[in-house]
Amino acid sequence: MLTAEQILKDIKTDKVKKVIIDGDFSAECDDQYTLAYALGCDKMNVVGVNASAHFDDKYVDTYSTMLKSYAEMLRVLHASGIDRNNFPCFMGSSTQVSHNIDFAPSDSPAARNIIKVAKEAAEDEIIYIITTGPCSCAVSAYLMDPSIADKICVVWLGGNEISERTMEKGCHEWNMYADFKASQILLSSDIPLLMLNAGPHGSGNIVMTYEDFQTFGSNWDGPWVEQFYSRVLPRTSGVTLAGYTHGWSKVMCDYAGAAAISIPDSMDLTIIPAPTLEDDGRYTLNPNNKLIIWGENPDSNAITADAIKCTKALIQRAKEQ
Repeated sequence: MLTAEQILKDIKTDKVKKVIIDGDFSAECDDQYTLAYALGCDKMNVVGVNASAHFDDKYVDTYSTMLKSYAEMLRVLHASGIDRNNFPCFMGSSTQVSHNIDFAPSDSPAARNIIKVAKEAAEDEIIYIITTGPCSCAVSAYLMDPSIADKICVVWLGGNEISERTMEKGCHEWNMYADFKASQILLSSDIPLLMLNAGPHGSGNIVMTYEDFQTFGSNWDGPWVEQFYSRVLPRTSGVTLAGYTHGWSKVMCDYAGAAAISIPDSMDLTIIPAPTLEDDGRYTLNPNNKLIIWGENPDSNAITADAIKCTKALIQRAKEQ
Protein backbone atom coordinates (compact mmCIF):
# COMPACT_ATOMS: atom_id res chain seq x y z
CA MET A 1 0.00 0.00 0.00
CA LEU A 2 1.13 3.54 -0.70
CA THR A 3 2.09 5.47 2.41
CA ALA A 4 0.84 8.91 3.33
CA GLU A 5 4.42 10.15 3.22
CA GLN A 6 4.87 8.90 -0.36
CA ILE A 7 1.63 10.52 -1.46
CA LEU A 8 2.35 13.87 0.17
CA LYS A 9 5.79 13.94 -1.44
CA ASP A 10 4.27 13.13 -4.84
CA ILE A 11 1.56 15.78 -4.52
CA LYS A 12 4.15 18.46 -3.86
CA THR A 13 6.11 17.67 -7.03
CA ASP A 14 5.50 19.57 -10.27
CA LYS A 15 4.84 16.49 -12.39
CA VAL A 16 1.46 16.11 -14.06
CA LYS A 17 -0.82 13.83 -12.07
CA LYS A 18 -3.34 11.40 -13.52
CA VAL A 19 -6.73 12.03 -11.94
CA ILE A 20 -10.24 10.64 -12.03
CA ILE A 21 -13.00 13.10 -11.15
CA ASP A 22 -15.88 11.44 -9.32
CA GLY A 23 -18.81 13.73 -8.56
CA ASP A 24 -22.51 14.00 -7.84
CA PHE A 25 -22.77 16.63 -10.55
CA SER A 26 -26.50 17.25 -10.24
CA ALA A 27 -26.39 17.97 -6.51
CA GLU A 28 -24.85 21.44 -6.67
CA CYS A 29 -22.89 23.54 -9.15
CA ASP A 30 -19.47 23.35 -7.48
CA ASP A 31 -19.08 19.80 -8.83
CA GLN A 32 -19.40 21.01 -12.42
CA TYR A 33 -16.99 23.85 -11.87
CA THR A 34 -14.50 21.53 -10.19
CA LEU A 35 -14.58 19.30 -13.26
CA ALA A 36 -13.86 22.33 -15.44
CA TYR A 37 -11.07 23.35 -13.05
CA ALA A 38 -9.42 19.94 -13.46
CA LEU A 39 -9.94 19.77 -17.23
CA GLY A 40 -8.28 23.15 -17.69
CA CYS A 41 -5.40 22.57 -15.28
CA ASP A 42 -1.99 21.83 -16.80
CA LYS A 43 -1.00 19.89 -13.67
CA MET A 44 -3.72 17.27 -14.12
CA ASN A 45 -4.35 14.66 -16.78
CA VAL A 46 -8.01 13.69 -16.41
CA VAL A 47 -8.18 10.00 -17.30
CA GLY A 48 -11.78 9.45 -16.26
CA VAL A 49 -14.91 11.21 -15.07
CA ASN A 50 -17.50 9.36 -12.99
CA ALA A 51 -21.07 10.43 -12.31
CA SER A 52 -22.30 9.31 -8.91
CA ALA A 53 -25.75 9.41 -7.38
CA HIS A 54 -26.48 11.79 -4.57
CA PHE A 55 -28.32 10.01 -1.81
CA ASP A 56 -30.75 11.29 0.82
CA ASP A 57 -32.12 8.07 2.29
CA LYS A 58 -32.88 4.49 1.32
CA TYR A 59 -36.08 5.49 -0.51
CA VAL A 60 -34.36 7.78 -3.02
CA ASP A 61 -34.29 6.53 -6.62
CA THR A 62 -30.50 6.44 -6.72
CA TYR A 63 -30.36 5.28 -10.32
CA SER A 64 -32.30 8.37 -11.32
CA THR A 65 -30.00 10.75 -9.43
CA MET A 66 -26.94 9.07 -10.97
CA LEU A 67 -28.42 9.61 -14.43
CA LYS A 68 -29.02 13.28 -13.59
CA SER A 69 -25.38 13.59 -12.55
CA TYR A 70 -24.31 11.87 -15.75
CA ALA A 71 -26.37 14.34 -17.81
CA GLU A 72 -24.79 17.30 -16.00
CA MET A 73 -21.33 15.81 -16.58
CA LEU A 74 -22.04 15.57 -20.31
CA ARG A 75 -23.19 19.22 -20.32
CA VAL A 76 -19.87 20.29 -18.81
CA LEU A 77 -17.92 18.36 -21.43
CA HIS A 78 -20.05 19.88 -24.19
CA ALA A 79 -19.64 23.42 -22.83
CA SER A 80 -15.89 22.75 -22.69
CA GLY A 81 -15.66 21.76 -26.35
CA ILE A 82 -14.80 18.14 -25.51
CA ASP A 83 -16.06 15.29 -27.70
CA ARG A 84 -17.85 13.29 -25.05
CA ASN A 85 -18.08 10.28 -27.38
CA ASN A 86 -14.29 9.98 -27.29
CA PHE A 87 -13.72 10.93 -23.66
CA PRO A 88 -13.54 8.49 -20.70
CA CYS A 89 -16.79 9.32 -18.89
CA PHE A 90 -18.71 6.72 -16.92
CA MET A 91 -21.91 6.04 -15.06
CA GLY A 92 -21.12 5.44 -11.42
CA SER A 93 -22.68 3.69 -8.48
CA SER A 94 -26.45 3.71 -8.58
CA THR A 95 -26.86 1.97 -5.22
CA GLN A 96 -25.32 2.65 -1.85
CA VAL A 97 -22.83 0.23 -0.37
CA SER A 98 -24.76 0.93 2.85
CA HIS A 99 -27.89 -0.69 1.43
CA ASN A 100 -26.31 -3.59 -0.43
CA ILE A 101 -26.58 -7.05 1.09
CA ASP A 102 -23.56 -7.61 3.37
CA PHE A 103 -22.28 -4.19 2.24
CA ALA A 104 -21.22 -5.61 -1.10
CA PRO A 105 -19.60 -3.26 -3.62
CA SER A 106 -21.81 -1.35 -6.05
CA ASP A 107 -20.55 -2.55 -9.41
CA SER A 108 -20.56 0.08 -12.15
CA PRO A 109 -18.63 1.13 -15.27
CA ALA A 110 -16.99 3.84 -13.15
CA ALA A 111 -15.73 1.40 -10.53
CA ARG A 112 -14.40 -0.91 -13.22
CA ASN A 113 -12.60 1.98 -14.91
CA ILE A 114 -10.92 2.88 -11.62
CA ILE A 115 -9.60 -0.67 -11.43
CA LYS A 116 -8.50 -0.61 -15.09
CA VAL A 117 -6.64 2.71 -14.78
CA ALA A 118 -4.96 1.59 -11.55
CA LYS A 119 -3.85 -1.69 -13.11
CA GLU A 120 -2.41 0.09 -16.14
CA ALA A 121 -0.56 2.74 -14.14
CA ALA A 122 3.20 2.97 -14.48
CA GLU A 123 5.35 1.87 -11.58
CA ASP A 124 5.96 5.42 -10.34
CA GLU A 125 2.39 6.70 -10.94
CA ILE A 126 -0.29 7.40 -8.40
CA ILE A 127 -3.88 7.67 -9.65
CA TYR A 128 -5.73 10.37 -7.72
CA ILE A 129 -9.50 9.88 -7.46
CA ILE A 130 -10.92 13.31 -6.66
CA THR A 131 -14.25 12.49 -5.02
CA THR A 132 -16.60 15.42 -4.49
CA GLY A 133 -19.66 13.39 -3.50
CA PRO A 134 -20.27 10.04 -1.82
CA CYS A 135 -17.28 7.72 -1.99
CA SER A 136 -19.31 4.76 -3.29
CA CYS A 137 -17.42 4.32 -6.58
CA ALA A 138 -13.90 4.42 -5.14
CA VAL A 139 -14.77 2.15 -2.21
CA SER A 140 -16.59 -0.28 -4.50
CA ALA A 141 -13.59 -0.46 -6.83
CA TYR A 142 -11.39 -1.27 -3.83
CA LEU A 143 -13.81 -3.94 -2.55
CA MET A 144 -13.85 -5.49 -6.01
CA ASP A 145 -10.04 -5.49 -6.25
CA PRO A 146 -8.16 -4.55 -3.03
CA SER A 147 -4.82 -4.68 -4.87
CA ILE A 148 -5.50 -1.22 -6.32
CA ALA A 149 -4.58 0.25 -2.91
CA ASP A 150 -1.00 0.06 -4.18
CA LYS A 151 -1.74 2.56 -6.98
CA ILE A 152 -4.51 4.96 -5.91
CA CYS A 153 -5.13 7.80 -3.53
CA VAL A 154 -8.70 8.91 -2.88
CA VAL A 155 -8.94 12.69 -2.46
CA TRP A 156 -12.24 12.91 -0.61
CA LEU A 157 -14.25 15.95 0.28
CA GLY A 158 -16.15 14.43 3.17
CA GLY A 159 -16.71 14.58 6.89
CA ASN A 160 -16.26 17.48 9.24
CA GLU A 161 -13.43 18.71 11.41
CA ILE A 162 -11.96 16.50 14.13
CA SER A 163 -13.00 18.34 17.25
CA GLU A 164 -14.73 18.02 20.58
CA ARG A 165 -18.01 18.61 18.75
CA THR A 166 -17.61 15.74 16.29
CA MET A 167 -16.28 13.38 18.95
CA GLU A 168 -19.16 14.06 21.33
CA LYS A 169 -22.15 14.82 19.11
CA GLY A 170 -21.25 13.16 15.83
CA CYS A 171 -20.61 14.25 12.29
CA HIS A 172 -23.55 14.78 9.94
CA GLU A 173 -21.85 15.95 6.77
CA TRP A 174 -23.69 15.40 3.45
CA ASN A 175 -21.08 13.36 1.54
CA MET A 176 -20.28 11.20 4.55
CA TYR A 177 -23.92 10.32 5.19
CA ALA A 178 -24.68 9.94 1.49
CA ASP A 179 -23.17 6.44 1.79
CA PHE A 180 -22.31 6.01 5.44
CA LYS A 181 -20.96 2.46 5.27
CA ALA A 182 -18.73 3.35 2.32
CA SER A 183 -17.41 6.29 4.37
CA GLN A 184 -16.63 3.95 7.27
CA ILE A 185 -14.81 1.58 4.91
CA LEU A 186 -12.86 4.44 3.36
CA LEU A 187 -11.56 5.46 6.78
CA SER A 188 -11.00 1.98 8.23
CA SER A 189 -9.57 0.08 5.23
CA ASP A 190 -6.10 0.41 3.74
CA ILE A 191 -7.31 2.72 0.94
CA PRO A 192 -4.80 5.60 0.73
CA LEU A 193 -6.66 8.80 1.57
CA LEU A 194 -6.34 12.56 1.44
CA MET A 195 -9.34 13.77 3.45
CA LEU A 196 -10.59 17.32 3.02
CA ASN A 197 -12.97 18.23 5.80
CA ALA A 198 -16.13 20.13 4.95
CA GLY A 199 -16.59 21.66 8.40
CA PRO A 200 -15.15 24.70 10.18
CA HIS A 201 -11.71 25.63 8.79
CA GLY A 202 -12.46 23.32 5.88
CA SER A 203 -13.67 23.58 2.31
CA GLY A 204 -16.72 25.62 3.28
CA ASN A 205 -14.36 28.59 3.46
CA ILE A 206 -13.88 28.58 -0.34
CA VAL A 207 -16.18 31.21 -1.84
CA MET A 208 -16.67 32.71 -5.30
CA THR A 209 -18.36 36.07 -5.76
CA TYR A 210 -20.72 37.41 -8.38
CA GLU A 211 -17.78 39.27 -9.90
CA ASP A 212 -15.72 36.04 -10.04
CA PHE A 213 -18.38 34.28 -12.06
CA GLN A 214 -18.73 37.27 -14.37
CA THR A 215 -15.13 36.71 -15.52
CA PHE A 216 -16.38 33.73 -17.53
CA GLY A 217 -18.53 35.99 -19.70
CA SER A 218 -20.74 39.03 -19.66
CA ASN A 219 -24.37 39.89 -20.35
CA TRP A 220 -25.33 36.32 -19.51
CA ASP A 221 -23.55 35.18 -22.67
CA GLY A 222 -21.48 32.06 -23.27
CA PRO A 223 -21.85 28.41 -22.24
CA TRP A 224 -20.25 28.76 -18.82
CA VAL A 225 -22.29 31.75 -17.72
CA GLU A 226 -25.41 30.00 -18.98
CA GLN A 227 -24.40 26.81 -17.21
CA PHE A 228 -24.11 28.64 -13.92
CA TYR A 229 -26.88 31.21 -13.96
CA SER A 230 -29.63 29.68 -16.05
CA ARG A 231 -29.48 26.03 -15.15
CA VAL A 232 -27.81 25.20 -11.88
CA LEU A 233 -28.39 27.95 -9.36
CA PRO A 234 -32.13 28.44 -9.80
CA ARG A 235 -32.49 24.76 -8.99
CA THR A 236 -30.26 24.84 -5.92
CA SER A 237 -30.91 28.29 -4.49
CA GLY A 238 -34.27 29.44 -5.80
CA VAL A 239 -32.77 32.72 -6.98
CA THR A 240 -34.14 34.07 -10.25
CA LEU A 241 -31.83 35.28 -12.99
CA ALA A 242 -32.48 38.90 -12.06
CA GLY A 243 -31.57 38.10 -8.46
CA TYR A 244 -27.86 37.64 -9.16
CA THR A 245 -26.31 40.96 -8.21
CA HIS A 246 -23.13 42.47 -6.88
CA GLY A 247 -22.39 41.22 -3.40
CA TRP A 248 -23.83 37.78 -4.11
CA SER A 249 -21.52 34.79 -3.49
CA LYS A 250 -21.48 30.99 -3.63
CA VAL A 251 -19.58 28.51 -1.46
CA MET A 252 -17.50 26.26 -3.74
CA CYS A 253 -16.52 23.41 -1.41
CA ASP A 254 -15.58 20.99 -4.17
CA TYR A 255 -12.80 23.21 -5.48
CA ALA A 256 -10.72 21.90 -2.57
CA GLY A 257 -10.27 18.52 -4.26
CA ALA A 258 -8.78 19.93 -7.44
CA ALA A 259 -6.77 22.54 -5.54
CA ALA A 260 -5.11 19.84 -3.41
CA ILE A 261 -3.49 18.57 -6.61
CA SER A 262 -3.07 21.82 -8.54
CA ILE A 263 -1.80 24.09 -5.74
CA PRO A 264 -1.24 21.96 -2.62
CA ASP A 265 0.40 24.88 -0.81
CA SER A 266 -3.01 26.61 -0.77
CA MET A 267 -4.04 24.55 2.28
CA ASP A 268 -2.55 22.87 5.31
CA LEU A 269 -1.76 19.23 4.55
CA THR A 270 -0.67 17.13 7.52
CA ILE A 271 -0.32 13.41 8.20
CA ILE A 272 -2.53 12.08 11.00
CA PRO A 273 -4.07 8.74 12.05
CA ALA A 274 -7.47 8.36 10.37
CA PRO A 275 -10.38 8.99 12.71
CA THR A 276 -12.67 6.04 13.31
CA LEU A 277 -16.23 6.75 12.20
CA GLU A 278 -18.51 5.08 14.72
CA ASP A 279 -21.99 3.80 13.87
CA ASP A 280 -23.56 6.77 15.67
CA GLY A 281 -21.63 9.24 13.53
CA ARG A 282 -19.04 10.19 16.13
CA TYR A 283 -15.33 10.31 15.49
CA THR A 284 -13.07 8.44 17.87
CA LEU A 285 -9.29 8.62 17.79
CA ASN A 286 -6.91 5.70 17.70
CA PRO A 287 -3.19 6.32 17.15
CA ASN A 288 -2.87 2.84 15.62
CA ASN A 289 -5.21 3.62 12.72
CA LYS A 290 -3.78 4.02 9.23
CA LEU A 291 -2.11 7.32 8.47
CA ILE A 292 -3.90 9.68 6.10
CA ILE A 293 -3.30 13.17 4.76
CA TRP A 294 -5.62 15.69 6.40
CA GLY A 295 -6.42 18.93 4.55
CA GLU A 296 -7.79 22.08 6.15
CA ASN A 297 -7.55 25.89 6.23
CA PRO A 298 -7.82 26.40 2.46
CA ASP A 299 -6.84 29.80 1.07
CA SER A 300 -10.03 30.87 -0.72
CA ASN A 301 -8.41 33.66 -2.72
CA ALA A 302 -5.59 31.48 -4.03
CA ILE A 303 -7.92 28.59 -4.88
CA THR A 304 -10.60 30.63 -6.65
CA ALA A 305 -7.92 32.50 -8.62
CA ASP A 306 -6.39 29.18 -9.73
CA ALA A 307 -9.81 27.74 -10.59
CA ILE A 308 -10.74 30.80 -12.64
CA LYS A 309 -7.40 30.70 -14.50
CA CYS A 310 -7.76 27.00 -15.34
CA THR A 311 -11.42 27.27 -16.35
CA LYS A 312 -10.71 30.24 -18.61
CA ALA A 313 -7.88 28.25 -20.22
CA LEU A 314 -10.37 25.45 -20.87
CA ILE A 315 -12.86 27.89 -22.40
CA GLN A 316 -10.15 29.41 -24.58
CA ARG A 317 -9.17 25.97 -25.88
CA ALA A 318 -12.81 25.31 -26.73
CA LYS A 319 -13.02 28.59 -28.68
CA GLU A 320 -9.92 27.75 -30.69
CA GLN A 321 -11.21 24.39 -31.86
